[in-house]
Amino acid sequence: MALDVAKALKTYVHGFSSPVYLLNAGGTDLISGLPGPSVPDREPEGKEPFEVNGYLFYPSRVRPGLCWAAAGETGHGGDFFLLLDGVLASLQSRERETGPAGAYRRLLTENLSHSETEALAAEYHLPLKCGKTVYLIRMTQDHGEPLEELLPQVLPLSPGDVLVPIDAKSAVFLREAPRQEGETESLEFAQAVQESILTEAGYSVIIGIGAKAKDLSALHAGYLQASRAISIGRIFCENQTVFDYASMLLPRFLSELSPDIAERYHHLLFNPSTSRLFNEEMLRTIEVFFQKDLNLSDTARQLYIHRNTLVYRLDKVQRETGLDLRKFEDALTFRMLLDMRKCKYYTDCTPD
Repeated sequence: MALDVAKALKTYVHGFSSPVYLLNAGGTDLISGLPGPSVPDREPEGKEPFEVNGYLFYPSRVRPGLCWAAAGETGHGGDFFLLLDGVLASLQSRERETGPAGAYRRLLTENLSHSETEALAAEYHLPLKCGKTVYLIRMTQDHGEPLEELLPQVLPLSPGDVLVPIDAKSAVFLREAPRQEGETESLEFAQAVQESILTEAGYSVIIGIGAKAKDLSALHAGYLQASRAISIGRIFCENQTVFDYASMLLPRFLSELSPDIAERYHHLLFNPSTSRLFNEEMLRTIEVFFQKDLNLSDTARQLYIHRNTLVYRLDKVQRETGLDLRKFEDALTFRMLLDMRKCKYYTDCTPD
């Protein structure tokens, strides 16, 4: 929990007749930062407070994974804890909307005019020239702890870097990128961040990379690119979890095809007459062949089959479809027609 929110809660609960705690799973009181009552292992039934060892506990509805607690004899009940949850929700909302982080959040998520951008920069002393790369980091599932609180523990923030919460499961990392950094370095950095989060916190995340913003007015475009990279990548690049918008030219093109056109072209190659040819084994063979850059020997080793078996399968595809997948042009045609089946699952066809 952010320091400002904890400070405000501490002031709010100070006047109560008995201590009030907001506990994480480890039993630490996030208001004071000190150990509090042990959090019960069992889940309560319903939404009413439950008593254990003289304390009333009430799992927060605002922040799953956290639990309110107070001495049971004080007579605190459900309405009392609901009130505290409401205060917590209000403080978190206010924190997201105010201060430099709130300003950056508006710059990222809203299409502000030039004058609005300059006004925000002046109010919060933000440099108009920034040179920051936009990394949108999103949890793949809810772990109870907001991403904005997890990331500072695992990400080394350098001078100029900014962490901007978007919601409980996503945040933007604005990284002060080296001047000469290219797409490869950005991708490697994102993969290192992803590995750090998984190793140190056990959380799986996906990351979208937008363009480097030369000034504050370009942050919104970078954020849209990072967000779109994730939404396109999850459909068209199923085996990846880090998506760089700049390098996704083919998936971006496919995402803008109408489902009707995509289905028509997909059906030219994948139809009832070819269903026996393109069975699961054949499609797996072709997929690995593409992953190995059309290298016969590497593909055969990966599939644990003889090289001649692989050649036989590719020859079979050529005889029945006319496409020789050992040739780049035919391989690209096959790849595009195959991926067109995914267009019906992608509905955001907004052009760049």
